[in-house]
Amino acid sequence: MKLQRLFSVTTLIVTILGLISSFGSEGQIPTLKKSSATKLVIVYERIHIGVDDPTEITIRAVNDEGIIDTSRDDLLQLNVTPFSYQTCRAELSTYTLRLKNGTATAVLVGEAMEMVKLTVTWKDDKSELRSNTITIQTGNFEGQGTLINYNEKQQQKPEVQK
Repeated sequence: MKLQRLFSVTTLIVTILGLISSFGSEGQIPTLKKSSATKLVIVYERIHIGVDDPTEITIRAVNDEGIIDTSRDDLLQLNVTPFSYQTCRAELSTYTLRLKNGTATAVLVGEAMEMVKLTVTWKDDKSELRSNTITIQTGNFEGQGTLINYNEKQQQKPEVQK
């Protein structure tokens, strides 16, 4: 038992001495190097975007571990294209964005029920970031002023007697 304790204490002392010597004569503590962003990600909080319901879309510059690189202030291009119509019924508040501390936002509004492809592309700054594309359903039938609510109200109207 005493031998095991002596071995543990010796191991602890050697470890501490090794750490102290690795700091060098200046006493600097080694730090982990923060990896820089490699790609763009698109984030939004809802599964569907309602008709005429502005929804904030967030773009982030992240590293391979998904951590935001707050040093990035790159210029980005944001595009929305339709899957189901010849022209896109969804609109963005802006199509050119500048990251600030690794993050940028735009607002997406759907005017009709459709599936859209939202793509963010790196345009200019430090180093190229990989693009990202997601699919979003816009104009879903939830909330006020939508087709389902309108149809429900129509069915609930009392019949007019003549």
